Amino acid sequence: MKEEPIKLTGNLSVAGVVMITASSVTPASSIFVIAPLAITSAGSGALISFAIAACIALCLGLCYAELGAAHPSAGGEYIIIRRLFGNLSAIQMYLFITVGTLFIPAVLAVGAIPYLNTALGAHFSPSEAGVLTVLVGGACGLLNIRSSALLTGFFLVVEIAVLLIIAWLGLTHPNQPATIFTAPRMLNGQGLLSPVPLAAIIAMTGTALFSYNGYGSAVAMAEDMPVKGKPMAKAIMLTLLVVVIVEIVPFSALLIGAPSLKEMGASADPVSYILRVLGGPVLARVVSAAIYLSVFNAIIATAMQSSRVIFSSGRDNFWFTRLNQALCLIGKRNGSPWFATLLFTVISAMLAFSSDLEGLTSFTVILLLLVYVAIAAAALISRRRQFAHPYLMPLWPLPPLLALLFCLWVLWTLLLATSLKDYLIVLFVIALGVALWIRHRQSCTTETIQGE
Repeated sequence: MKEEPIKLTGNLSVAGVVMITASSVTPASSIFVIAPLAITSAGSGALISFAIAACIALCLGLCYAELGAAHPSAGGEYIIIRRLFGNLSAIQMYLFITVGTLFIPAVLAVGAIPYLNTALGAHFSPSEAGVLTVLVGGACGLLNIRSSALLTGFFLVVEIAVLLIIAWLGLTHPNQPATIFTAPRMLNGQGLLSPVPLAAIIAMTGTALFSYNGYGSAVAMAEDMPVKGKPMAKAIMLTLLVVVIVEIVPFSALLIGAPSLKEMGASADPVSYILRVLGGPVLARVVSAAIYLSVFNAIIATAMQSSRVIFSSGRDNFWFTRLNQALCLIGKRNGSPWFATLLFTVISAMLAFSSDLEGLTSFTVILLLLVYVAIAAAALISRRRQFAHPYLMPLWPLPPLLALLFCLWVLWTLLLATSLKDYLIVLFVIALGVALWIRHRQSCTTETIQGE
């Protein structure tokens, strides 16, 4: 008799999924990490880049919403790809996502420690304090899913409140006209303000797209919801809406409140420059504390989501028998995949000891784009297969086509400029996927022969 597959307890509401997923995106980190890069490269035209990226994210969000409703599983994207493209593509998708997300908590934690030091006036070591931050955040991910949703929801409210304060600060101290958006300006090589080239705005659109990344990870929470289908689509689109609004409004307010576009462009940290001038040192410390809390919150959310994908791989017999059994262990009291959560947390914490996390993670952008390309392609063919689709995106197939073309263009541009090291890492991940696929086929063949 065939055993029933192990499943997670479904007791998470749409609001709970939105809180966890929006927390994993960390809008505050996007404002303080990605926005300064965009300002340096595209001046006030960076907001146009963010607006274009929001449109592309909407197209991808619709793809995720339709696919997540039609293929609900803790495996998230890789289960979607397996059902539509087969095991080899699914294993590659699993590795792309898992390898990429393993670095996220480590990078976020190490990058957040300077903000913690500013807030407390301390001098914590980024690597050591970063490791502790990842471990504690991962431990919080072991809580009951509803408790975790409440915890991440609380931190998310604090994060949004601080971003609203920043928006209020910029809007109540307008120093720039609205024309900085219709006729954007940036600092040129001679230290003078000049019109922003269209190429610079388009180039930053790819970077801006990454600031919204994470809304699609809601699909990994499907088995935690009591009702499958349309509620998942609703959760994904609500998460994307929250993320876009919470990022674009403070960003535009900061640009309007900038005392000097020239000084802003020359600053190594344009966003912090604006806050220091408009809000003073006290606000700077409050914001620094909020950034650290938002990162801590993101680590909790990422651990919860990623552990479910890892749990699903054990359930699907990706690995060796004992490891598969361990990954499927679910806590009796909290209903969470505790071993998968601990494994993800410990590996990510170890990565925080690295002194060159930025160099180690440059290849993750390529992996992310490959995931986006696969999701857009899946949304194009899913309706042609014999699967029920509780939610159908409007204007199909236009959204997946636009998303596919844009992501392929960004991927091509990135590959032309990437390093040999990044090529080798991506090729290694692909080779590992092929090896796992071969082993998986042999395992399935053996089971079939033994069962005959």
